[in-house]
Amino acid sequence: MNERISLLYSGNDYAFDGVVTSLLSMTKHCQRPLDVYVFTMDLSDKDPKWKPLDARHVAVFDEILHRANPASRAILVDLTKEYLAELDGNINEQNLYTPFAMLRLLADKAPLPGKVLYLDTDTIAMKDITELWEQDVTDYHFGAVLDHYGKVFISPKYVNSGVMLMNLAVMKQERVLERCRELIRTKKMLFHDQSSLNKVSRGHIKYLPHKYNDQKILHKDTVIRHFAKTIAWVPYFHTRNIKPWDEQMLHKYRIHYVDDILAAYLEIKKNFLDKNPIKN
Repeated sequence: MNERISLLYSGNDYAFDGVVTSLLSMTKHCQRPLDVYVFTMDLSDKDPKWKPLDARHVAVFDEILHRANPASRAILVDLTKEYLAELDGNINEQNLYTPFAMLRLLADKAPLPGKVLYLDTDTIAMKDITELWEQDVTDYHFGAVLDHYGKVFISPKYVNSGVMLMNLAVMKQERVLERCRELIRTKKMLFHDQSSLNKVSRGHIKYLPHKYNDQKILHKDTVIRHFAKTIAWVPYFHTRNIKPWDEQMLHKYRIHYVDDILAAYLEIKKNFLDKNPIKN
């Protein structure tokens, strides 16, 4: 019952809001000790907005974790050198998504345990994640849920990698991430990191129930609500990109089931900015 759960997030300093809201929800429902790994890198020489997360951010993550369980911890992993060596200037670097989306493809280069639950920063736990963590992926590269739109427009077996229970030990043995990086370097893809994982791990993915990665609406059995970009067809075709830290958008669309998480986040963000004012 006291087994540690290993979580993985990644991003630049803009990911702070998402990691905070996600961790607030994870610790609300799960009191088991969490090892939270956060991948980051410094690419500010390429774009001033691509600054890394740093010790100030990790101190906030630790504070959230310790409130639920003093044995939990946040570990910042800087993969700047690894990214520059493996993926710098790749043909997918200029994409709909920033290069930070590719950081998880360097998980084999980081000091991680053999099993880790990767989460996009726009994920919110609605129930205890222990049942997801305990899914058996022994014979698979990873476990994931079918992508809400990808299963229709790309392939019936196309999964969303925003929630991914990684059997990292097997992925290392079979050079899965190394092969993904090779694809990233050589093949232009719209959803580069996600599509590379789908291609390389085809036939080795455990398909998990939708409740572990609900990408569009909340259901009674939802364990993780993923605030991914969605499509709306009326009154005209358009996309919606509502995030769990965006109070205005949440309430515009009458989403109130994360109000307690939102309130806690807003207080944390205010305190953080008071101590670390943004410099013009």
